[in-house]
Amino acid sequence: MTTVNKKNILLRNLDRKRRIKLHIIPPLIYHIVAIIYCKANLHFLNSTLLFLLLNRYTDFLWRSAAVAVLFALHPLHVESVAWAAERKDVLSALFWLLTLYLYAKYVKRPGLLPYTLVLTSFAMGLLAKPMLVTLPFVMLLLDYWPLRRFESTFKDSIKRVNNKLAIIFIDKIPFILLTVASSTITIYAQKAVISSVSTTSITSRIFNALAAYQSYLFKTILPLDLTIFYPFNHELPILQILCATVLLLTVTTIAVRQRQAKPYFFVGWFWYLLTLIPVIGIVQVGLQSMADRYTYIPLIGIFLLIVWGIDEITKELLYRRTVLTILTMATILACSVTTWRQVSYWKNNTTLFTHALNSTQNNFIAHFLLGCDLEKKGQLNEAIVSYKATLKVNPFYGAAYAKLGKISYEAGNLDDAIDYYYKELFVSPLSVNCRNNLGIALAEKGKFDEAIGHFTHALTLEPGYVQVQNNLKHALEMKNAGN
Repeated sequence: MTTVNKKNILLRNLDRKRRIKLHIIPPLIYHIVAIIYCKANLHFLNSTLLFLLLNRYTDFLWRSAAVAVLFALHPLHVESVAWAAERKDVLSALFWLLTLYLYAKYVKRPGLLPYTLVLTSFAMGLLAKPMLVTLPFVMLLLDYWPLRRFESTFKDSIKRVNNKLAIIFIDKIPFILLTVASSTITIYAQKAVISSVSTTSITSRIFNALAAYQSYLFKTILPLDLTIFYPFNHELPILQILCATVLLLTVTTIAVRQRQAKPYFFVGWFWYLLTLIPVIGIVQVGLQSMADRYTYIPLIGIFLLIVWGIDEITKELLYRRTVLTILTMATILACSVTTWRQVSYWKNNTTLFTHALNSTQNNFIAHFLLGCDLEKKGQLNEAIVSYKATLKVNPFYGAAYAKLGKISYEAGNLDDAIDYYYKELFVSPLSVNCRNNLGIALAEKGKFDEAIGHFTHALTLEPGYVQVQNNLKHALEMKNAGN
């Protein structure tokens, strides 16, 4: 009898649908789409729209331009623009800003058509990225300032004031309904990913959220060690958590107390706090503790309070215009240099993941992705070192065992491959691919009963897996031939 079908072995990790997907959507396609959409142009369009938006809302030309320049040049935004497959950040932000721009027009000239345009733009933004769910609450902030829809005059009767307030909240109801619908769909769609990291305690997630709020602020002022992946730290220092808590409570208290005198501070700070809530990690999706791309919209609030604050503080200075000019030019130069440097790390995968390892500690994902890149280049020995480094940091990362098993199998080291697959099975007992790969290696080793057991178990987990069915059939034929 023939041995186990070699074609099945070579494609052992892929069912038919996944093979088709990989052939149709290679990485080059993402780059082609990125070029067509031209994310840099979208980012430029977002920066321009932000300037027009703030200028329409406030009538402060210089301040609006300064916020837009910070938004355009800040290195924390490099990931959103440079990452070819992350187009949803800049695209959703486009609809976010367009929605607020249309909302300003609706407030000045209410009507069914303007309102429909605002709602449609918001819906399009949610389709691009569900992170926009906080937009209705940001609209309420802007109603407070600079639109000042909550203010009343001495001529306003109680009835008129109540009607104004009712309109402000009623016109947000359709937006909130869309928010609820989008949140529900997103949680359902991400259910598998959320459950895979559900072992992280709620206490750890809250502590991480506090630390992330603080870290984003620090990286806004001093954008160092920016990287593609920040590993989740389950043992954050208690001092860091206390400092983050005190910082957030202090700034929030100041913002609330100064809401009348400095409404821009109140709006900017709560813009930052609110827009980060969907991605701050309380509901954890993925293994990261934070991500630069999550700041694409939230930092607008910080830029706003910084620019408006500096302009207010320097009002009494003798050489105010000169000071502001020097400060603006220095900021533009600093942002340009750091952004240029950050863009250089996105030259290729090796540069990107090596920088991640140099910028963080215990970054097992960076070790693993660097290993994948080295393996793809045929540098198997270096890839093995990276995969083993992954497991040294996180011994329960099953994908690294799978990669080591694959390399060992293809090198003809069946014993090592079987050992790695068993280790993967220990941390990922529900992995159909692991049982399939293990069954193949065992069958080639002549251990047909064990192989058949794993193939059978794999089919109980995924009955329609055609390749496992074929491998089980071959294993049974080989066993019967041996008997």
